[in-house]
This record gives sequence, C-alpha cells and structure tokens, in this order.
Amino acid sequence: MDLNYYNRYPGDYSRDTAHLSLIEHGAYALLLDTYYATEKPLPMEKKQLYRICRASTATERKAVDVVVAQFFISDGDVLRNARADQEIGSALARQAAARENGNRGGRPRKTQPITEQEPSGFHIDNPGGTQEEPSGKAVQDQDQERLKEKRTTLSGDAGRCISWEFLAGIIDGEAQVRLNRYEQNGSFTIIPRITIYNTNFQLLESIRSGLGIGSISSRERLNLNAKDLHEINFTRDEISKIVEHCSEHVVAKKEQFAMLADFLLHWPEDKTYCEALHKRTKHLNARGKPDADHLINGKTPSFRSEAIEVLQFLNEKTGRKFREGDTNLKLIVARLKSGASVQDCKTVIARKHRQWAKDDKMWPYLRPATLFNATKFENYLGECVPPEEEKRRVE
Repeated sequence: MDLNYYNRYPGDYSRDTAHLSLIEHGAYALLLDTYYATEKPLPMEKKQLYRICRASTATERKAVDVVVAQFFISDGDVLRNARADQEIGSALARQAAARENGNRGGRPRKTQPITEQEPSGFHIDNPGGTQEEPSGKAVQDQDQERLKEKRTTLSGDAGRCISWEFLAGIIDGEAQVRLNRYEQNGSFTIIPRITIYNTNFQLLESIRSGLGIGSISSRERLNLNAKDLHEINFTRDEISKIVEHCSEHVVAKKEQFAMLADFLLHWPEDKTYCEALHKRTKHLNARGKPDADHLINGKTPSFRSEAIEVLQFLNEKTGRKFREGDTNLKLIVARLKSGASVQDCKTVIARKHRQWAKDDKMWPYLRPATLFNATKFENYLGECVPPEEEKRRVE
C-alpha cells in the first residue's frame, strides 16, 4: 500500500487531540504515521517508541508516554489503536475488493452489449450487469491468506518484497554467519548463528514480520552522533529454514552456508567433525586476506618463537639486551612472513656485525629497527655472499 496516509485514512482526529500540547500532538502524529506505514501495531518497548518519535529529552519522552497511555492499549507484546485498526481494515478490504474486481476482468465498457454468454467478471445469474461484491467473510479470508504469504512490502520502498531471495542479499552484505563454540566443565557445545546488523530498525522489523522469523535487539551508541545499532538473530530451527531457502541465492557467504548445512547435518552425532567445521568457519570469517602460502596444517603460524631465536642471536653477537617485546619482535616476524628464513636473518646480523662492530658511527645501528626495516633488510640480504665467494672477490 502507498504511504499517503492522510488520503488513505481520512479520519478526523482533531477533536480527539485538541487538548494535547504541541509536543504531544507531534508524538501522536509520528506514532500514527508509523502505525499506518507498517499496517501493524506498535512495539511495546519504550525505547523503540522514543526512537520512532525521535524523543531525546525528558520532556519529549514524557509526551510520548502521555500519548501512549491515552490513545493506545496493550495487546500482548504490542500496542494497538482502535481507530487505526479500523481504518487499516477498511483499506485492506477495499484493496481486496479491487483486486477481485480486476481478476474478474473489471467493469465492461458501456457500449459493450450484454449477450447470453457470461462476460468476464460477471455471473449469469446477475443479468443486470452489476459486479458482485465479495462478502465480508470472503474479504477476511483473503486478508488472512495475504498475511500468511511470507512476503511483505518495505515501507518507503514500493515494489521491493521481503522474500528469501531478498533475505539472501541482506545476509551477503550485512550479516555474520558463524559457529559459536562454548566450553564448560570439560565439555563443549557449538551453536549456529546468523546475525544481521543494521541501523535501520524498520528493515529488520520488516524481515521479522514478513518472514515470521527472528528476534530483534538494539544497543544504544555511546557516541551521540552515531545511530543506534539493531540486530536480528535466529533460532536453530529458523537457521535451518534460512539455509534451506537461501543457500542457492547467497554469493559472498556461500561457503559459510555450506558449512552451516554440513553442521546441521552432523551435530551432535559427530562433535569432532563439527569442531573442525567451527575452525574452518572461523578462518573464513577472519579479517584480512588469508595467506595460503604460509598455512601449516590449516593454521597460520605466528613466527614468534623463530623471531625470539633471531633476537637472541643478535643479543649474543652484540652483547646487548634487546627485550622480547612486540616492538622488536614484530619487525622480525614481518620479515619471516615475507619469505625470509631464520638463517637469512642470522646471516644479515653476522655480516653487519663484522662491518660495523669497530665503526663507532655505525655501531649504534646494530639494532632491530635498522636491520629488519623492510627495504634495508632486502638490501642487506642481497649483499650477503658465501664466505669463499667474498674471499675470492677480495683477492
């Protein structure tokens, strides 16, 4: 349905709101706008109501509380407005009748002769040519069928529907697909997770109501200039349904979905295999580009122990005490990751020690910051030749 509420729902609320203050009247209008835009009741949680009304001060929030208490009634976990429900129901009924009229072919042209053959959209037992209106029960049945369909139109984005294909696209761009491992008292469990993060609460609410799955939670940002972040999570059964319907549509998360499907098939019967899936999924979701050349048994080595060995060699040659902290080790680790071996690093140290040990000007540069600088190290390593070759050149 389009969002021109005031034409679609032309009710006069002026008498009901004449006693309200300007702030309260504004809150009432914003709440009704949301009610008509989504065509469903408002959430019960006050934070969501304040967010709808953009109420940030105590006065504004009190105005929202006053309006909610006077014009809305609680119905389970939602708030309803009787007049809005009536207007929405009437609009849906008119829309259903119009659709039915279109399906029957619409009204005939005035010049169209009425023959004995039944025209499209008319019944033989209705010779007067007037179209039969659906009964009230028929309209309700049609509305129920419409609500059962797992598709809904996003507010403000006419033509886009919440379908499994649409959800797959949102998951590709906005979701984390992972396996969470929890350990307690010597045993562990693994839980599949699909979490969609977004600052657009209405988008997540449309997914929840349109597909009938998921639960939404929100967190307020400490930065007042940042929008609040919302997330929607799903139960294991809901994830199983998502995997079934979305696997053929996801692109960026295709490998994660394949592992989810594999996990759902083997847990909890084969926990060892599922633990391996957890590690593979964790590697897939790791930030940065995986370096396949440096993988050992599926894991990326840290090179820390090798870097410590190189640093200890430097301390032995120079008689210094460079500490095994990140400042010194990260330079050596970077050279090892780039392809240098431990022996390459020791060779550079030994050569530079021979050259600089008796040079008062160069002696201070026998340090990690100089020796393992990316550009300088490659130059130093390129200078290194076997001892016999260096002796031959001198002769």
